[in-house]
Amino acid sequence: MKKFLIFFLLLSNAGYNTMPSNATKILSEDLLVKIIVDLELTRTLIYNDLADNDALLVEQIFQEQQALIFSEYAIDQSIFQHSYEHFLRTPAKFKLLQEAVITQLEKMLQEMKEDDLKE
Repeated sequence: MKKFLIFFLLLSNAGYNTMPSNATKILSEDLLVKIIVDLELTRTLIYNDLADNDALLVEQIFQEQQALIFSEYAIDQSIFQHSYEHFLRTPAKFKLLQEAVITQLEKMLQEMKEDDLKE
């Protein structure tokens, strides 16, 4: 199951290598949702697998994986951070962003449950 999630994560990132390099640009809500979903899935996998390890090691591994995710989307952390802060400054936009992330994660969870039932 974990291999499936990692594989899915890598596949979901394919094709997003044309993002602006200027940190003043704002990522679209759809793209920001995809990145946040990938980050949360990665965080969950790492923290579940390495929960008994040193917190600094766990955070270091997450930072490495985070860099890979940003690389897959061809953005740097500053573009992500700037975009996230843009949505954060407008509570209504941020709420919509959060709802979209939750909806996407719930959809993925439902698909995984359905796949488990088929096996």
